[in-house]
Amino acid sequence: MVAMLGREQGLLVLAVVPDVKRESLGPVMTQAIAPGSTVYTDSAKCYNFLEEVGYPHESVNHSQGEYVRGQVHENGTEGIWSLLLPWLATFRGVNQGDLPACATFFQFLFNHRHLTAFGRSQLVLQHLLEESTCHSAETWQWPVEACAPLTVHAIPI
Repeated sequence: MVAMLGREQGLLVLAVVPDVKRESLGPVMTQAIAPGSTVYTDSAKCYNFLEEVGYPHESVNHSQGEYVRGQVHENGTEGIWSLLLPWLATFRGVNQGDLPACATFFQFLFNHRHLTAFGRSQLVLQHLLEESTCHSAETWQWPVEACAPLTVHAIPI
């Protein structure tokens, strides 16, 4: 799974990927990240392609004890895992087939955390009532604003 968190708007994009290799992360990340956005990651080699495809990229090296260097850090996405993993644990495990739906639902809850439960329910109903909207989980992607700094962190599942 990969978590991408826009720093300016605080919007989260979660994607379930089979592994943390470039071939799996590349399409997901390039679809979710606005062109020109600066991407901050850890020093994993799987992110080395980002500059090749046009994203300014900076990283911190956790293995050398570096967690923050000025604006370069991934603390926001590390925080996402501290929220997501206990939330998933309440279900006593999630099978691989249900994980994308759970990730999409958590993404929705996180991106609308400023709303009450009633406000989120209204938003869902409004979305369902719009005739031009498809009702699949794939339509619930919340794009990051153009050129906003973005923090990315992937974990193998």
